[in-house]
Amino acid sequence: MEKNTSLRYICREYSFPGRAYIPRDQDVRGGVLVLHGSEGGGFGIHDRTAVLLACHGFTALAYDWCGSYERPVDGLPSKVVDIAIEGPVKALRWLQRHESVRNKPVAIHGISRGAELAMIIATLSQDPMVPRLAAVSSLSGSDRIVQGFSWKWSKKSRKKVSHRKARAWLWKGEYLIPGTPIPVERCDAPVLLIHGLKDTLWKAKRSKRLERRLKAAGKYVETFYMADEAHILSELAVNRVMARLVAFLDKVLP
Repeated sequence: MEKNTSLRYICREYSFPGRAYIPRDQDVRGGVLVLHGSEGGGFGIHDRTAVLLACHGFTALAYDWCGSYERPVDGLPSKVVDIAIEGPVKALRWLQRHESVRNKPVAIHGISRGAELAMIIATLSQDPMVPRLAAVSSLSGSDRIVQGFSWKWSKKSRKKVSHRKARAWLWKGEYLIPGTPIPVERCDAPVLLIHGLKDTLWKAKRSKRLERRLKAAGKYVETFYMADEAHILSELAVNRVMARLVAFLDKVLP
């Protein structure tokens, strides 16, 4: 499927759950895997980010790693439970081999639970299955593995033993244990951390802890803390974040 051919990008759908936005009449600078949050891929929030990245010369893959009960995605779970990390890793490999990206750098940008997932993938760089990343960007992310989650669970039902023991992530058949710090010291790529200081869902101290640990390990890290923004950003903040993300990629990509 192809559309938006009159704009600065082409949108193509493939057999996997996601859409590739490919720059049109531009030199492609690299590829970016864009990961949504717990709202699920059906809302298309990550597509908006991918479109803007494509307009700046990046082939951007808006990858759906889960759906939701409100907006299900065929073939995907509707909650953040038992998500195999191999899925987005395969999407990253596909992006790396795409004809527009081949021999060019690849990066990941994640939002909320997608930012958590992006940082996890960035720590797997020693695994031969995982492509070498040139950059990682985390928007409203976490420094620790977070337990499984569903928007269908009420605040009361989340206290159930089965819900409290739900696991979000699987890698090679093994669960990542909630509460465990993400081992960002293993990350070899430059990192951009973005967080609103009025975020009450995942407080900015999560990103600040990541910042401290990355710097202590001698890693390259940039931060962008927004004084008046919460977990869900204002439209103005979305524009500022995109500008900062593109500037970061301009600086760190080879």
